[in-house]
Amino acid sequence: MASSAGLRILAGRYARALAEASPKDLSAAQSALEGWLETVRHSPELIRVLSNPRIPRPGRISIAREIFANLSAPPVLQNLAALLIEKNRFSLLPAIHAAVRDERETRDGICRAVIESPREVPEAVRERIRSRLAEIFRRHVQIESRVRPNILGGVNLRIGSRVWYGSVLHRLEQVLQ
Repeated sequence: MASSAGLRILAGRYARALAEASPKDLSAAQSALEGWLETVRHSPELIRVLSNPRIPRPGRISIAREIFANLSAPPVLQNLAALLIEKNRFSLLPAIHAAVRDERETRDGICRAVIESPREVPEAVRERIRSRLAEIFRRHVQIESRVRPNILGGVNLRIGSRVWYGSVLHRLEQVLQ
């Protein structure tokens, strides 16, 4: 089984290919993928059916195309779904959704930052952080706040794969080294 990092890399490749094949349809593809995830949330057996190699491919492809057509998916996404079924990789679709969102944000000049802290960060503080990051990166910044009770105090900031540790525990560990 592939590692989660390997799955993210593969999903990123599919997302970039989708964006390259039809850059104007990226927003519609993202919306259709969100609809797909909502559909699967209500009908989890659907992904098992579409991922099952024992069920003939043409039938699975037909089902996937119909579902995505009902979600107003652009043709390029319908073709991607068929390709994933052909390659027995249909279960990658949730990871591809995340990668499409990231690809779209990158192309639109949006930077996503995650603040982790022991309590909810007040809106005024989040706005100051967002404003400062927008100034530094010269991009529009979206802030997501996550409560992590295991952090004693302070905050950690995550942008992409980079993390800046500002928690009390991290600072104590640095002092003790």
